[in-house]
Amino acid sequence: MSLLGTRSVGLGLRNSALLGSLRPSAGAQVALRCMSSPPTSGSPPPVAAAGAGRQSLASSATAKASEIVSAGMSRTSGWMKRATVPEPQFQIVNPGSGAVLHAHIPRGSHIVSLTNCAICFSPNVHTRITFQGSPVAASVRALSGGDFLMQHYSVGKSASPVERGSLIADDDDDIEVSDATESGDVVLAPKFAGDLAILKLSTEPASNGAHNEYYIARDSFVASTPGVNLSASMTMRRFENGHFRLKSTGDGSLALASHGRIFRVQLGPDEVYNANIKHVVAWSTSLTLTPVLADLMEDGTEEEAIGAGSGPIRSAPALKEKGIGRGKYFDRVRRNIRKRILGEKDFYSIRGPGDVYLTSRLPPTLLNLDAFKRTSAPTAAQATTLSTPTIVDNPQAVPVTQRR
Repeated sequence: MSLLGTRSVGLGLRNSALLGSLRPSAGAQVALRCMSSPPTSGSPPPVAAAGAGRQSLASSATAKASEIVSAGMSRTSGWMKRATVPEPQFQIVNPGSGAVLHAHIPRGSHIVSLTNCAICFSPNVHTRITFQGSPVAASVRALSGGDFLMQHYSVGKSASPVERGSLIADDDDDIEVSDATESGDVVLAPKFAGDLAILKLSTEPASNGAHNEYYIARDSFVASTPGVNLSASMTMRRFENGHFRLKSTGDGSLALASHGRIFRVQLGPDEVYNANIKHVVAWSTSLTLTPVLADLMEDGTEEEAIGAGSGPIRSAPALKEKGIGRGKYFDRVRRNIRKRILGEKDFYSIRGPGDVYLTSRLPPTLLNLDAFKRTSAPTAAQATTLSTPTIVDNPQAVPVTQRR
């Protein structure tokens, strides 16, 4: 067959396919037959029959299209469904001044921790140093009390996407390896002597309305599971970390460290408690913190404003009001100075609902260094061996009846 004949045959097949596609369907043929035949008594007019035929065609086409779309969506949802990352488990070993964190990492999971805080880990654990986000986010996190660089420990090929800003990684970090058939373990230690605590984070609020997300004090973060997100939150009120606070959100476990024993105080709705901000390790995002000792120029009364104001004195009542106002103002200044000297300037009023985690010791200084030297190491009988890890509950809460 020549090329021209082949082309003509192809055109013929194409035209026949086009004519076949233009051939009316059964519903359309019924509508055309009704239009061509004369109307009988009791039968609907041709226009109504044609409209009914078009409606039936439209409804059938819509139903077919919906079936195709639903089938496509079901197939799309199958491959768009992301794999769930197994949750690592944290366990505190030797609680106290020499506590360490035992992280059990299942296959396909990972944890994030401080850099250079690992004591030992399994040979199938792979590690890399990352920004844990963009360099700008890492810089803001460093301003809020976190670290600029973070350590990433994973077992096998992690189901989560590779973090951006990976600086140092193993050669086979993203390659499926044969020895990664089992879970791995990492033993972490904080950078200073002290206790550890494990917090459970959740995006769902508690029964009393408290948020299960926390602000973290400076140098308290140790490690977190994949579902925990660390970000910087800015506030107009200045705290120990400045105007930036490290905020932890998401679902998972968070390990914190402090120089002393960590305990938890639970506050109900509108319940108020005063605490030294230097002893605060973490607090719920639903809590409201205000300084007990306000600024010297804040919270003045109307009489103090009149007394402190400048202007001519034209009558005896005005002189009396100025004297009373200035007297109250200077008395408040004297009381605030005395409270600052006695150390009450560090206390904040904490209003619930929520939880606040406090530590019993502050970082060592020249004045309290002897208290840390007296700490004795645990004996062999008191030492805890590494076993199958379990999720450790939050530190024991102080009941309300004991606080009053």
